[in-house]
Amino acid sequence: MVQTLFIIAMVSIVVVMLVAIPTLSISIPAGIANTLISICKLSAYLLPVKLLMPLILFSFTFHTFRFVWSVFLRVKSFIPMGGN
Repeated sequence: MVQTLFIIAMVSIVVVMLVAIPTLSISIPAGIANTLISICKLSAYLLPVKLLMPLILFSFTFHTFRFVWSVFLRVKSFIPMGGN
């Protein structure tokens, strides 16, 4: 009973704080946006994407594996009989 009231109070405080956050609107001038798009198009034209894609995928896979492995080891360390 007391826990439920405490949880409801905490959730209502968080909801009130989230509602009070003002909206953020960012506008980029058209000239800057067009320049950034043209730079991206130029880099896509100059870089051999077909040759670099296996390297990019390997790097992404390696870093994803490292992240998942570190999360696994961290969770495993919190299990009492899980080891180091």
